[in-house]
Amino acid sequence: MKPKRTERLGREIQRQLGEIFLELTHDNPELKDKFISVTQVSMTPDLLEARAHLSIFPSQGAQETLETIKEMKSEIRYRLGKRMSHIRRIPDLKFFLDDTLDYIEHIDELLKQ
Repeated sequence: MKPKRTERLGREIQRQLGEIFLELTHDNPELKDKFISVTQVSMTPDLLEARAHLSIFPSQGAQETLETIKEMKSEIRYRLGKRMSHIRRIPDLKFFLDDTLDYIEHIDELLKQ
């Protein structure tokens, strides 16, 4: 069972990252016309690393978008630090592609056949 502090910090980072990605899709031409949502953030027990799972729509070119986000990691972490100045150390961010919706869609198509 995860400690409450770990879960609470993960939820707060998830919310803040969602707002940051909303800003980035308006500011960055490489992310224009993309909808990026943070589906889950899991924290390591020492709170030094946050693993964010992202759902990217449209899913065509999602891997390239994820690579762009990984390249922008320092800027995203900086923006997160500005928003979460109440914590001592901003965790290192790791981004992963969440393809759950694509998998569900694939299963649904198979069931219709």
